[in-house]
Amino acid sequence: MNKECIHGLTETTCSICKAKSSPTVFFSAGGMRYHFDRNCRTFLEGRKKVVDGGGVNAPVESGPEHLVKIDRDRCHNCRA
Repeated sequence: MNKECIHGLTETTCSICKAKSSPTVFFSAGGMRYHFDRNCRTFLEGRKKVVDGGGVNAPVESGPEHLVKIDRDRCHNCRA
């Protein structure tokens, strides 16, 4: 059974409490994966492909993994 958190929800459903234990990950608007390492080789190669193709890279964003993984998959290279 899940304990109630200080916000009156269960610890597994409270986004505030979950964020405290969720690692920060990195992504960009054009990408389909998130990365644990901002300097991940795969992440940087993907960004280079955008520029080499004449595009402009979206800014690097960060967020807690438990929220980012809703819309993106983990990187196969830098996942922990």
